[in-house]
Amino acid sequence: MERRQFLKNSAKGLVGASILQVGAVGLSSCNHESSEIPTNEAKWKNWSGLQSCNPKQIIFPKDENEVADTLKKAKQIRLVGSGHSFMPLVPNDFAIMSLDQISGVVSHNPEKITATIKGGSKIFYINRELNKINQAIYSLPDVDYQSIAGSISTATHGTGINYGAIHSYLTALKLITPQGELIECSETKNPDIFQAAKVSLGALGAITEVTLQNRPKYLLHRILKFQPLEYILEKGTSLFEGYEHFEIYYIPHSGYCLTVQHSKYSGELKPRDKSTDEDSLADLKMVRDFLSWSPIIRKNVLQLLMKPGQIVEEAIDESWRLLSQPRVTKFNESEYHVDRSQGMACFEKVCRKIDTIKETYFPIEFRLIKGDDAWLSPFNGHNHSHSIAIHSDSKERYKYLINEFGPIFKAHGGRPHWGKLNDLTQQNFKELYPKWDDFNAIRKTLDPQGKMLNPYLKSVFES
Repeated sequence: MERRQFLKNSAKGLVGASILQVGAVGLSSCNHESSEIPTNEAKWKNWSGLQSCNPKQIIFPKDENEVADTLKKAKQIRLVGSGHSFMPLVPNDFAIMSLDQISGVVSHNPEKITATIKGGSKIFYINRELNKINQAIYSLPDVDYQSIAGSISTATHGTGINYGAIHSYLTALKLITPQGELIECSETKNPDIFQAAKVSLGALGAITEVTLQNRPKYLLHRILKFQPLEYILEKGTSLFEGYEHFEIYYIPHSGYCLTVQHSKYSGELKPRDKSTDEDSLADLKMVRDFLSWSPIIRKNVLQLLMKPGQIVEEAIDESWRLLSQPRVTKFNESEYHVDRSQGMACFEKVCRKIDTIKETYFPIEFRLIKGDDAWLSPFNGHNHSHSIAIHSDSKERYKYLINEFGPIFKAHGGRPHWGKLNDLTQQNFKELYPKWDDFNAIRKTLDPQGKMLNPYLKSVFES
C-alpha cells in the first residue's frame, strides 16, 4: 500500500527479540485464507481476483470507428479499464471491451494548461507525458494504473482541501453511445449529457477522449509522521488545512496513525529512497500472524516502532512521483465518502471497530475531497467530503468490510465509492443522489435497449 512506511525498521527483529519469550504457541503462523474468495478460472478477473466472468468476446478496438461498430452490434457489453473496481461493474456473459489500444495525449494548450487525452490512457503514462509539456493533473489517486476513462467514470480521487476528484477537472469529453453515435460534450455543448457522463459507470457508452484542466507541473515536499490516534481525533479535520495534499492512515491494533503531508516546494530535488511499502505491509501481516492471539502484545510490539511526531520519511520530488504509485500486494476494499462535518466522528468509529477484528492489518485511509456538481459524483452537494477506505487481503475474508463497517458509514450519510464494496440498492442510491432520475432518463435515451447494463447495473438502474 502507498505511503505506509510506518515500519521503518523491520518488525522481524522485534518479533524475534520479544515474541520468542512468550512461547511457541504464538509462533505458529495463522492461515487466514477464506472460502469467501472465488477460486474459479475465468477469461477475465479484476485486479484482486474477486470479480470474474467468461464472456463470449473480449474486444480491443484500435480506434473510435471500431468502438462505434462494436457497440452497435453488441447484445450486451461492458467496458473495462484496469479492473481495479471491486464491485461487479464488468462481469457479463456476452462481451467486454477494453480501450487499452486507444491511448495517448492527443493535444495540449499551453496557455489554458489543458490536455486532450484518449480514454484508454493509464494514469502512469499520462503523468509522464504531461510532465514533458510542463503540466500536472490537479489531484491524483493513490494508484497509478487505472485508465483515465475508468477513473472518471467511478469518481476516482486524491486528497486535498482545495482539490476535487479527477472528473471535476473535465472541460470536455467524447462519448460513443450504444447506438454508435459520437457525441461531443462540454459545459456548453450537450451540457446535461456532460454532467451525466462525468461519473457514469460506463452506463452511457464509451468515453474515448477527455480534455482535462491541468495545472503547471510542480514539486512537493513530502513528510510522513507518526501521531497517536488520540492526537488526530483531538486536532480534527483542521489537520487537512495548510497543505497542498494531506491524508491520514490509521494502523490497526496500534493506536497510532501515519500522517502524510505534501507542501508545494521550489528548490532542489531530494527524491525518496526506493519505496518499502510492500515490505512494511509484509511486516504488518507477520505481526498479525504471530500476535493476533494477544492484542496487548501486538499493540506493544507495534508501538515500540512509533513515537509521537517521529518523521518516518522525507522527500522532495515531482508531484506525480510522490502522489500516485503502482501496487503489488492485492486487496479488496470498501470506501465511503461522508460530509466533512461527519468525517472525524465516522473515522473514529471505524478505527475503534477495526481494532476488534483480529485479522485486520491494512491501514485505514482518511482523505479530504472538494465537492463538485457531477450528477452521480459522491461529492455532489457537499463543500468537502472525507473519504474513509478499509481493506482486506485479497486471499482473506472480505464480507466484514460490508457487514461490519457498512452500518457505520450509512449512519453518517455515507455515499460509497462506485468501484468499492458496498451493499446499497437502487432505492438507497435514489435517496443519496438528487439527480438520480435525471441521470437514468439520459441513460435510457442513449441506451434504450440496456446494452451497457450487466446484471449488477440492471439491479441499480432498472425498476
